[in-house]
Amino acid sequence: MIVRIGTEFLDFNGNIEIDRKVKLFEEIGNTDGDFSYSFDVPWTANNILLLGIPLPDVSPKTIYQGIAADLLTNNGDLISPGFIRVGVVEDKIIPCSFFGGNNNWISLLSGNLSDIDMSEFDYILGSTQIRNSWDNTDGLIFPIVDTGVLSTRQDQSIMVEDFCPAVFVKTIFNKIFQEVSIKVKGDLIQDGTFNKMFVMKSPLNKDAIDDRSSFVKKSSTQIVSPGPDQVITFDDDINFPYFDGIQNNYSTSTSRYTADLQMRVRISLTIVYQSSILIPGAAVDFVYVTVNGSEIFRGTIISLQINGTVSFEIETTISASSFVEVWALAPPVGDFYIFTNSTIKVTPIFIYGGKGASMLPNWTKLQFVGNIINMFCGICDYEPMSRTLTIDLFEKIKTKEPIRIDNFKKESTDFSDFVSDFFQKSRLTYEDADTGDAERYNVLHELKYSHGEISIQNRYIEKIGTIFKSDFKAPYAYVNNFYGMSMERLDIIGLQESDTTDFTSVTNNAGYAQINVADASVFEVLGLVRITDSTTNAYNGDRVVFSKGSNFIILQNLGFISNATGKVTKVKQTYANDNGVYLMVNSGKIDINRFSRLSEMTVTIFTVTQASMGYFNLLDLGLPVSNDFRQSLSFGPVDNPLSFQRTMIDTYWRIVGLIANDPTKIIGDSNINLDVFKAITPLRPISIDTKDTVNLYYLNLMRGYKGSEYDCRLELIKLS
Repeated sequence: MIVRIGTEFLDFNGNIEIDRKVKLFEEIGNTDGDFSYSFDVPWTANNILLLGIPLPDVSPKTIYQGIAADLLTNNGDLISPGFIRVGVVEDKIIPCSFFGGNNNWISLLSGNLSDIDMSEFDYILGSTQIRNSWDNTDGLIFPIVDTGVLSTRQDQSIMVEDFCPAVFVKTIFNKIFQEVSIKVKGDLIQDGTFNKMFVMKSPLNKDAIDDRSSFVKKSSTQIVSPGPDQVITFDDDINFPYFDGIQNNYSTSTSRYTADLQMRVRISLTIVYQSSILIPGAAVDFVYVTVNGSEIFRGTIISLQINGTVSFEIETTISASSFVEVWALAPPVGDFYIFTNSTIKVTPIFIYGGKGASMLPNWTKLQFVGNIINMFCGICDYEPMSRTLTIDLFEKIKTKEPIRIDNFKKESTDFSDFVSDFFQKSRLTYEDADTGDAERYNVLHELKYSHGEISIQNRYIEKIGTIFKSDFKAPYAYVNNFYGMSMERLDIIGLQESDTTDFTSVTNNAGYAQINVADASVFEVLGLVRITDSTTNAYNGDRVVFSKGSNFIILQNLGFISNATGKVTKVKQTYANDNGVYLMVNSGKIDINRFSRLSEMTVTIFTVTQASMGYFNLLDLGLPVSNDFRQSLSFGPVDNPLSFQRTMIDTYWRIVGLIANDPTKIIGDSNINLDVFKAITPLRPISIDTKDTVNLYYLNLMRGYKGSEYDCRLELIKLS
């Protein structure tokens, strides 16, 4: 054989034995593709130059280079493109190995998903962007999914805080392969489920909150005299326990907190002061907070002391690039002294926007690609000349044009090695779901929620084992009774209660229930409240504030039923500490009454009759959607009468189950000429004609190809 590197040739004359390996169920990163056993290259000036061996050489030395190379026949015909890896150089011998086939593209997918430029998908969490995304078939989308807050909602209002951004799997695929100039085609890329799948995870978690939090102290006393108001300087964010988050939102030079994204923040002030005058019993305006120079809060001291400490805490929503300042009101007479123990703490509560990169898992590129290909039982073949990767589905291999192999000399029908990859209960699994319902289900069932298995009738193999474990988590499908729909629940957003107030009565306000309280100032229009202990039970539950007065609130879609008393609590969304990554399928923009017993929903203040729903294991509620979407991403159906979809096993692993239950693996020798060798691909079956039948096989391994004048050994798994 001849080894070509670029336009030059190695000083080499010998046979290189090639294995073509396309074994199923291996992790993509462990796939060998085509490879050779070690062969020795002479120590010549030409070989040293082409292989890039440094001189002077310090032997022994491990080089481990990936050098692009082609294997040619002695006549100059291309056998296989690939790369050469140099081993440990000793005693003026250069040991090499050749790698080709799937190794070529796998070796290119280095790095992490975080390396991908996703800036075009930076987003603002607003009702307009949410509604516009429902038409998307690529890129960013905000489908209706219960992120952990809708199961207690008692009206059809969905707040922008309830939505989580998601990105289509095919978008990530395209980004990964475009970066290395690989074109991807095949069954997987054309598959309907693949093209509608999206990835969802918590875009912001505790770390993201901490990155934007600031706790800053005054380092010197500030004197505020009659005259203009003064910005209070907080300038120590270095000495423990004071800090400014990784985003550096607080500037000590200007004493400003500037938001990098739209966010709701809690501002906590502690002011240690001294006054040159004493005003007992009177209310004195003391400090105020501004956003972009406009006052949003005024702090008042009821009884001004000579020396004292006062604390204020407010919550407000600020837009990206908006800045917060704290001002001291100038006293009418005398001086105020603001001392060094004074502090400001700014803590984001909810962030209404994010970076496109925040939607990606904290994984390697190969981990992401491998998870998707393996869950569909995909088979890959790479053509390096055109840099084209074909990903076909094993389920469809019998429909491909077969490659005919003649002169096959059968020696064995051993299949023990093949079935050793399986178990009597061969399981395909996701990471366990975290919701309470899923955890309770897993306690009661041997086969966990969303996990599936292929049962194999062979008592000589181990009883239970996993043949594929996904790094994705499974959301939990449940029936949301208020919305009258199947919903996927993933607890990435939680609810936090604060400010509970008794309501003393409910009165009729133009048909709506007016909840009367002593002071309604803590509640916000379009905020969420929770009614409990109501003497009229129908009022209980989580609802959105539609309007309010000084001592009452009116809730979205809550009509007057009767007078009542009870408790009303302000509720806020907060990020749960869930680092899971979830896969779901986008329904596309469809009429709401196709998937819900409601005919419309309210997204903040906009009423919509169409929306996009995300699903993983859609339950059958007798609605039109049950006829539209029959494909589930679950590997195994939930054991209840609501489950009706075809699972991933039913759709993409059926042939695997058939051959595992009736395994036939034949091993034999055949003389393979160059044209047949180059045509062999994992994407096409092998046909061997016998006197009575034409049998189709999957090529598990071809070992020992050195040229068409040599026999090589084939391992074939019977498909039919």
